[in-house]
Amino acid sequence: MKEIALASRTQSDEIGTLNTAIERIDSDTQQNAARVEQTAAVAASLREQVRSLMNAVDSFVLSEDKVPDPRIAPRAVHRTAEGTQLQAAA
Repeated sequence: MKEIALASRTQSDEIGTLNTAIERIDSDTQQNAARVEQTAAVAASLREQVRSLMNAVDSFVLSEDKVPDPRIAPRAVHRTAEGTQLQAAA
């Protein structure tokens, strides 16, 4: 009888430990989901800021005969439906 009682307590303790671990996993999953949402919102905001900055930069005109600084890699600008993408030239 004592062995059964001891086994029952041990099993109960292990179930409690398992429940605690599952609660922790659930909490971590919820936090990760919130971080994903925040990251997506920040990415959308940054995309809009890039579009705004590109529109502001587009208003500047460089002189045709000015020699570009060779230390600065030229960039190709690609406008897509998703937004403006800058790509370093090869």
